[in-house]
Amino acid sequence: MLKNTQNGHISKYLIVLVLFVFAILVALGGHFYFKREKQEIRKEKFRDLEAIAQLKINQIQKWIEERKSESYFFSENPNFIRHSNNLLKDQQTEEAGNYFSSRLKPIQERHGYENIFLVSADKEILFTLNDEYKKIDAVTRIFIDSTVQSRKVILSDFYKCETHHDVHIDFLAPVISPDKQINSVLILRVDPDDYLYPLISSWPTVSKTSETMIVRKEDDSVLFLNELRHMQNTAMNLKFPLDLNNVSAVEAVKGHEGIFEGNDYRGVKVLSFIQKVPGTDWIMLSEVDQKEIFSVLQYKSITVTIFVVLLFLIVAAGLAWIYHFRQRNIYKNLYLKEKELGKSQLLLKKSQEIGHLGSWELDLQENELTWSEEVYRILGVSPDQFQVNYKSFLEIAHPEDRDTIDQAYKTSVENKEEGYEIEHRIIQADTGNVRYVYEKCDHERDKTGKIVRSIGIVQDITNRIENEKKLIKQNEEYQSLNEEYLAQNEELNTNLETLKKVNLELQRARESAEESDKLKTAFLNNISHEIRTPMNAIMGFANLLKEEFPEEEKLKFVKTINNNASQLIKIIDDVIEISMLEINKTSLEAIDFTINELFEDLYNTHKNDVDDAQLEFEYSIPDDISGLLIHADKQKVRQVMSGFISNALKYTEKGFVRFSCTLQGENIYFTVKDTGMGIPDKEKNNIFDRFFRGESAQKRTIGGTGLGLSIAKELVELMGGKIGVNSSLNEGSEFYFKIPFRNSTEKKESGKESKEIVNFSHLKVLTVEDEPDSQEYLKMVMKSYVKSIDIANNGKEAIEKCHDNSFDLVMMDIKMPVMNGLEASRIIKDKFPEIKIVAQTAYAQESEKEKAMQAGCDDYLVKPIRKSEILKSLEKLFNSQSE
Repeated sequence: MLKNTQNGHISKYLIVLVLFVFAILVALGGHFYFKREKQEIRKEKFRDLEAIAQLKINQIQKWIEERKSESYFFSENPNFIRHSNNLLKDQQTEEAGNYFSSRLKPIQERHGYENIFLVSADKEILFTLNDEYKKIDAVTRIFIDSTVQSRKVILSDFYKCETHHDVHIDFLAPVISPDKQINSVLILRVDPDDYLYPLISSWPTVSKTSETMIVRKEDDSVLFLNELRHMQNTAMNLKFPLDLNNVSAVEAVKGHEGIFEGNDYRGVKVLSFIQKVPGTDWIMLSEVDQKEIFSVLQYKSITVTIFVVLLFLIVAAGLAWIYHFRQRNIYKNLYLKEKELGKSQLLLKKSQEIGHLGSWELDLQENELTWSEEVYRILGVSPDQFQVNYKSFLEIAHPEDRDTIDQAYKTSVENKEEGYEIEHRIIQADTGNVRYVYEKCDHERDKTGKIVRSIGIVQDITNRIENEKKLIKQNEEYQSLNEEYLAQNEELNTNLETLKKVNLELQRARESAEESDKLKTAFLNNISHEIRTPMNAIMGFANLLKEEFPEEEKLKFVKTINNNASQLIKIIDDVIEISMLEINKTSLEAIDFTINELFEDLYNTHKNDVDDAQLEFEYSIPDDISGLLIHADKQKVRQVMSGFISNALKYTEKGFVRFSCTLQGENIYFTVKDTGMGIPDKEKNNIFDRFFRGESAQKRTIGGTGLGLSIAKELVELMGGKIGVNSSLNEGSEFYFKIPFRNSTEKKESGKESKEIVNFSHLKVLTVEDEPDSQEYLKMVMKSYVKSIDIANNGKEAIEKCHDNSFDLVMMDIKMPVMNGLEASRIIKDKFPEIKIVAQTAYAQESEKEKAMQAGCDDYLVKPIRKSEILKSLEKLFNSQSE
């Protein structure tokens, strides 16, 4: 009997020992596994940080080289050098300013420069794209001296400008004159916020804490040069002393390169990779928080720990069940021999206390129920005060479980089962606490099968039940975390697809931009040719007028000069028109006019362009619209038709060019037909695009800017109409457009009204003009028609002369030094309202005319001004006055 008991204890301790050894082995294995995983994660992250740092450095170096190359390109350009010297000598300053604006403004917009400006060697600003730059700060002055001394392009490094209170980076390029002197320096100023800071701070992968930064040493501190992810307003403001230890930025300045593990500027533990940026004093740091990179490992460790704990509990429960089964047999044997083995009772009592397991016996023959002491403790009752019977036990059971308990016992008896087992709740009598118990019962029968005795156990399983509930709750939480992880993974996949689509759209946008650049380049080359060709004729024949030629030849020269000048004006008008259309500043001015007037004007304008007798030029007007008043923008209709006719005459060598119009429902339909070269099918879809010129026109070197048909299309659409073309190669073309028809009930006969020519010999005229050539031209044109002509060089001088003299007419230039024409016109009109003022300017936009009229001008002439236009203006102003 003693041997069996000792064997039972040895088995229990052996189980505990096995469980303890198993737990130690699992803990050690987990420790070494996660230690190795942590090292692998650290190595992989350092490789990522090194790759990202090298990528950023390469991007920065490429950016610096591109900017330096651009600086060299301009500073060594002969035209750039020539115009720079003109500014230094205060010669041709307006021409030089226009040159620099036209060359540098596109570069500024394309590459995002804050400003591009030119300064003299003695630090005076000669030219700037930003008018707010009035003064050179002290730091820039130092770099200008360094540039002049080194005669090379210099990168200024980051610095905070005391004048503009912003962080700048400058590229300074010496402009070397032909005599090898450096009289000026070109400065390309970069705002790091526009490109460099975003380039440095961007991170190629998804991360909550990763960032890159650049620093440099400044005195006994480390200076942060860019904006940081976790702190605001740090660029050129945040400094750390060099005596700080274990800070990545400080260690970088002290010379540490490569892998570093320590604290960042916040004091947070990070992994860093440190590398210098070649060719600069900058040091690149790529960092990530250690907490972030080890978060996945931490999640895995928690998951594995939970799994191991569950496995341990399962093994322990299995062993406990085995132990429990073994103990049940021991208790049964002890119960059968309790009268003979008193010592076994004590052992049973201890065993029951340890396992919170009580026993009971019901002798049906004696009708006696016996409990062990542990049953009393489990139920919370005292043996002295509690009467042990089945009814009293049911009263301690939880009210909701009583019927179940009673039914389980009765069913096992009635069905002659071996026993029963059940789990249920009780309410302890002494504390009122609800506890969970496990009951198992076995029946003993006599030879006839009648139950004579029932033996059972009661075990407190409250702790097990609560642990199971906790495990279920934890499992639900982990399930929720897993679902959240899956949802985040799905979101990441969706974001990846979105990024792919965005990249595809960016690729398409880049291709479109490249194609646009090609068209604009071709347009600039073409317009340069178109401008230089008539200028060549103008200058050439103007010089020939100085030589001795027959008067008839000189008249031909003058005609050629006028024709080419008109061609130049047409090119300028096209460029201005397309610009106004692009910014939606072209408006409609509808008036009443007849087709007869319009077509007669078009015919008289273009008939002199027909030089070949083999080419017929004519127009036709149906009877139903002859003399009919039409309400539309006459100037824009004429502009479109004139463009069609000019193109037809340009591309047609023989046959005919005819223009006409018809009424079609609620639209009026204009057409221009020719028998010219026609248009290939492949070019029809592009014929109305900006800058597009047909292949045939380019091969035959027929002039044109590529804007005329584009302007025509936009003007027609502005008028609410549609434009199109029908054409076959080598068979001619028909260009047409239609606009909504609006008419009046009245008819107007074609022909011009006769006007009586007014005598202007009594007029005293003041010409306000700052250009001597323009002064002389107006004087020559008007001297034979008016009484006297006086000259004023600016608006202020004009006001003074109006006070001292009595003038009938002021020819007022708009753009002048000292005081412009608009301001002078307001003052003169306010003090001398009887004086007529005619504005004259090179600005052809309608908005400029409105400004002049609002300032008090009575008429408006656009340069170049013809003699006929001046006389027409005099008739308009003084004919009506005389009437």
